[in-house]
Amino acid sequence: MAFPEMAVTGYPPEDLLLMPKFIEANLKAVRRIAKATSSIAVLLGFVDKKEDIFNAAALLQNGKVVTSYCKTFLPNYGVFDEDRYFKAGTENFIFVLKSVSHRAEHLRRPLVSRRSHPNSSPLWRS
Repeated sequence: MAFPEMAVTGYPPEDLLLMPKFIEANLKAVRRIAKATSSIAVLLGFVDKKEDIFNAAALLQNGKVVTSYCKTFLPNYGVFDEDRYFKAGTENFIFVLKSVSHRAEHLRRPLVSRRSHPNSSPLWRS
């Protein structure tokens, strides 16, 4: 199941990102949602915090956060002011899910619209 960008916080969170308690509540919500997953995989948009904060997506399954991805292209035009708040990620996000029948399904989900980045690939590919 895939949820949109910043599903946990709402988009755009803007100056709420300057409040450490807001970011911690968002991370706590991701852990709580992860605990509710079992046999389904969930892709969830949230704010990740490492050495800085990132517009991110988490892959949740079997009660835990399996991995996360930090958005690499941060739009900075019109209503988009992501470069002001977030650090850009440095790696692509590709993962393989195996169903009960062990048939591999490839899913690629960049966190950017095609309009804002002309070199982006299709949102879904199998």
